[in-house]
Amino acid sequence: MENYRETPSFREKESLFAINKTGFPTIFFVKSGGYYVRINLSDLVYIESDNNYITLFVNTGKRYMLKKSISAVQAVLDNNLMIRVHRSYLINVLHLEKFSFEEVTINGIIIPIGKTYQKGFLDRMFYSNQKTETKPYKIA
Repeated sequence: MENYRETPSFREKESLFAINKTGFPTIFFVKSGGYYVRINLSDLVYIESDNNYITLFVNTGKRYMLKKSISAVQAVLDNNLMIRVHRSYLINVLHLEKFSFEEVTINGIIIPIGKTYQKGFLDRMFYSNQKTETKPYKIA
């Protein structure tokens, strides 16, 4: 029987994902202090990038830093929940409080919307989603 600790893929990974029926993770584990800590996707507030490192901000107030690019993480997370609003920010719409054309407020934190991501973000907020074909309510 192979020892899981000797498996290179296990040692090299900083996070492990639990995949649901849609093909996207609902929970994942990140390495913190020698342990793997469980994070529910619904608890993830936003992700901030700094070059090849990202910081995960969770609704408990904890932060987890990983050596990964924001694009790599965005590729495996549910794009119905996680939206890229800036080259350095990926937000969870479950925690979105308000937004304008220039910024979003998520759990009291103001995050800028980059010009490159503005149209895609606003389209997601106001127009139908291709997967669910639902529109959020807009009260004028």
